[in-house]
Amino acid sequence: MVSSLVESGKKYYDAGQFTEALNALQAAAKTYAEAGQTLQQAQVLSFISLVQQRLGRWQAAEEAIAVGLSLVEIMPSENEQVKVRAQILNAKGHLQLARGQAEAALTTWEATEGFYQQVGDRTGIIGTQINRATALETLGFYRRSCNTVLQAFGDRQDKCETLTFQSLEPVLNHFQKQPKALQVVGLRSLGNVLRLTGKLQESQRILLQSLTVAQQLSSSSDESKAWLALGNTQQFLAVRASNLEKKASAQQLSQEALNSYRRSAAIAQSSSPGLSLTAVQAQLNQLRLLIETEQWSDAQNLLPSVRSQLEQLPPSRASLYARVNYAQTIANFKQQQPKTDISWSEVTTILEGAVQAAQSTQDKRAQSYALGYLGQLQYQYQLPATANPETAIAQALILAQTEKAPEIAYRWQWQLGRIYRERQETEAAIASYQAAFDTLQVLRGDLITLNQEIQFSFREQVEPVYREFAALLLEPQPDKSQPLQKNLIKARKAIEALQLATLDNYFQDACAFPKEDLERVDPQAAVIYTIFVPKRLEIILSLPDGTLKLHTSQILPTQVEQTVAQLQLALREPDRLLEVQTRSQQIYRWLIAPLEKDLNSQIKTLVFVLDGALQNIPMGVLYNGKQYLAERYATVVTPGLQLLGPRKKSRSLEALIAGVSEKRQVGEQEFTALKNVEDELKAIQSVVASEELFNANFTTTNLQQEIGTSPFSIVHLATHGQFSSDPDETFLLLWDRLLNVKDLNSLFQPGTQLNEIIDLLVLSACETAVGDRRASLGLAGVAVRTGARSTLATLWQVNDESTAVLMAQFYRKLSEKANLSKAEALRQAQLELWQNTNKDWQVPFFWGSYVLVGNWL
Repeated sequence: MVSSLVESGKKYYDAGQFTEALNALQAAAKTYAEAGQTLQQAQVLSFISLVQQRLGRWQAAEEAIAVGLSLVEIMPSENEQVKVRAQILNAKGHLQLARGQAEAALTTWEATEGFYQQVGDRTGIIGTQINRATALETLGFYRRSCNTVLQAFGDRQDKCETLTFQSLEPVLNHFQKQPKALQVVGLRSLGNVLRLTGKLQESQRILLQSLTVAQQLSSSSDESKAWLALGNTQQFLAVRASNLEKKASAQQLSQEALNSYRRSAAIAQSSSPGLSLTAVQAQLNQLRLLIETEQWSDAQNLLPSVRSQLEQLPPSRASLYARVNYAQTIANFKQQQPKTDISWSEVTTILEGAVQAAQSTQDKRAQSYALGYLGQLQYQYQLPATANPETAIAQALILAQTEKAPEIAYRWQWQLGRIYRERQETEAAIASYQAAFDTLQVLRGDLITLNQEIQFSFREQVEPVYREFAALLLEPQPDKSQPLQKNLIKARKAIEALQLATLDNYFQDACAFPKEDLERVDPQAAVIYTIFVPKRLEIILSLPDGTLKLHTSQILPTQVEQTVAQLQLALREPDRLLEVQTRSQQIYRWLIAPLEKDLNSQIKTLVFVLDGALQNIPMGVLYNGKQYLAERYATVVTPGLQLLGPRKKSRSLEALIAGVSEKRQVGEQEFTALKNVEDELKAIQSVVASEELFNANFTTTNLQQEIGTSPFSIVHLATHGQFSSDPDETFLLLWDRLLNVKDLNSLFQPGTQLNEIIDLLVLSACETAVGDRRASLGLAGVAVRTGARSTLATLWQVNDESTAVLMAQFYRKLSEKANLSKAEALRQAQLELWQNTNKDWQVPFFWGSYVLVGNWL
């Protein structure tokens, strides 16, 4: 009789009928208490706590846990007692996580796992490890979360960092050895965290398997959650495709995401007579995507359903974030479609309600989000407010700082800076922006850990902080031709920090960089920093004596993008010289001409820290009407001096040279033969002592073995490669596979028995992805990921004997002149190429493709 009550309670719980579940379980607990069956009573109390949590009754959930723990503590420590204690602690962890106490939940679940290990309960251990992974994900420790799931299912060798689409089958085999009820949750957890680490194809594959298992189990709850998670990954894929300007693919993926959200909501609503948080989250994401894709009518029709469900959700951190998410979404809708029936009072009412709910549950993080966004909207749209919007944002900032939540605090520091800037309170504005900037530096790679239930976009909510801060610092001062030097120094730091944050976002990971004082590293080098701010290009020139000078070109970023795109296309064709010179001369006027009076005859090298579209072209091809820049200066680009520290070469040249000359097919991708690669490698061998990996010998294993066991100062790879703003499409072709940019660090970074850093990596047959405006991110990513001091690469492929000639000249000059910098060696090799009267190599197509990144000395 009593056991049937417990079973009924569980069935009601699984069906989302929480009131009925509570009645059945409370009756069972009472019966067990009257019969003196203390252990069974304690176990049922753990179930009661979970039900009370779903009803939002935190105090009752806490009391059930407290009573349950007090009952088991007076019992002898036997296996059943230990197991029930673990079940109660498991419920406690869920309560802590729901109330926003992820760190406490993690600690509780660590203790829970210990108890399950004590009694050898493998199912309990795996379930608790999945819970720990969820807490780690909430805290932003995505790699640890991913690895925890992998290890939970017995995979001790695979690491999240090295997981690829091709290596998923063995991982799935490990999952299939466990009960399906564990598989479905573990796969969903893994799929979610893979999405957050940027492994989108892998995430989709894992989530499809989670969906299959949920359907095999006939578990509506798990199926609904799987569709929701799959929709989120499909939306991420759509954003990536859109950034790569693959419009058809982006539209298809967006539609797939919408369909997944619809299925998630429909299944959750049909299987659960009560309210379902999953259904609300699915419809919220569906609504947001409908607005982003301008499907206004469908978005309008969905609003009533979302409104009614949100109002009835019990208070929890997830439901509070859902309300803030909804407010953000309909505010965006109202902004784009002013005639919609959404009112600003509705938006503020939702946020005010979220603030009150957060106060009642003592969730200061959620309160900070809601209060700060409320103040931001009230200020932005001049809405009626019971309190000063500035005061609301300041209070939200205090709450975030009290909770040690920098990922929230920087938002409100930024918004206060905007308010002060609009009021022309310059000193207060700079102080607030500086605070936001400093907070972002503390966050670094944790930017990707911002809560996914709150809408977040790096390009909308991080990048503008750096740009606006730099623009503020570089604004003209009254009666002064130049900003203060201290402001120029701060602006330069902001530009470098933006480069670093962009790379962190590219890899969804905080990249490690050397920390060196490089202010006066080369007395013959000037550094040129650029940053686009609204309606102008700001250029900071850093001279060898430490002086900083600002120059401004009144030019729209879109105009620069258009000119650069035209130049890129012209550079790839040798017969479009006139167009190349015309376009490059225009960029020269914007970028170099303003600096000429400050570039004295002692300066031999120009180091560029470039912004935006300017990163996609080699600086040496810029033309002043008479000469190319490469005829006057050695040029180098770097993501920032703080990122890639230049050092002089300190040992003899010893090279590992490798290449693929034959036609290859990897998966569905075909690569043409590179007929001149063999000549190129032979030419290098005639100049530099080297080991060779050619064609079939150029495999992953051989490359790793050579790099790991021999002290090469140079690694030269003459093979197909592509640089893209999508890290999944940035790769090098080896004989046996495509080597993805994310795998480069494990291959090239120090850690071998020799612990050597490669001085120079040369990629002589690579190209940037056509039509990808941010493809240069791929080259910067390769340069950073390998850890090489310098990277010399081509931006377009020159399958011609000129490559072999230029490379031989480059290495010859490096070997013959010990004090010659790499940048100058490249410049001289380029000059000799176009001065060759026996060949028609004068046009930039042949000599201009080469870009040196990083160490120029």
